[in-house]
Amino acid sequence: MGANAQTTVPTFVTSQVLTADQQNQSARTGVPVFASTGDRDAAFGGTGEKTLAEGQLCYVEGTGLQTYNAAGSWVTWGTAPSTGGFIRVGGSSFSAVGSVAYDSIFTATYRNYVIIGNVLVSSGNPAFGFQLTSAGTPDTADYLYQTVRGDGTSISGARSITQSSAQVINALDATHYGAFTLTLYNPAVAIRTSYTNVSTRISTSTTAVEVVTYGGGHNDAGAFDGIDFLPASGNITGVINIYGVTDA
Repeated sequence: MGANAQTTVPTFVTSQVLTADQQNQSARTGVPVFASTGDRDAAFGGTGEKTLAEGQLCYVEGTGLQTYNAAGSWVTWGTAPSTGGFIRVGGSSFSAVGSVAYDSIFTATYRNYVIIGNVLVSSGNPAFGFQLTSAGTPDTADYLYQTVRGDGTSISGARSITQSSAQVINALDATHYGAFTLTLYNPAVAIRTSYTNVSTRISTSTTAVEVVTYGGGHNDAGAFDGIDFLPASGNITGVINIYGVTDA
């Protein structure tokens, strides 16, 4: 049970003498904190306790912030980071830009990162990828990756080395939506950063779809704190979200 955890939510009466512990507990926790859902349920409705009603807030350790609704149920609004999961650390939407930069996004707080994006390109049929950055400066060499591509009924593989960027989507154009889920491993650590990625390219008007899986990395034992996304040519429109992956 944490330092802020309570076992009751008291209701005080006229002329009651309050103890120092009662005053301190009230001052420390504007939202009552409980070690478990059992403690939460036992803290309301008893003698000298608050009556549970719609709108009540509480925080359950290891679960997150909860509210009590009109249907008589507790609803969880956020998961406690200590339980593990994805924590959003950055991202943005953008329109008709040549590249998107996220500086100072990778730190020692998280070992690995998951990046989810949806993009369209203004013209042409360019590849779309990323460059790792340090203090805002992109590294423009030594990327390598292996791909397996499924297009229609055909499957093909290819390998690329000594590239200026790491590929995320094989090709974009104005008639296809591009989407990807990129996982970066150890970008902020001074070892070789690796990545895996799955991307789809689906037509805006037909049944055509392409799926490409990637595995690769950066052939350098450097530490990076940021990432730039860019097409080989043209401008991009879309949205990207970046999440740190907790170890616990």
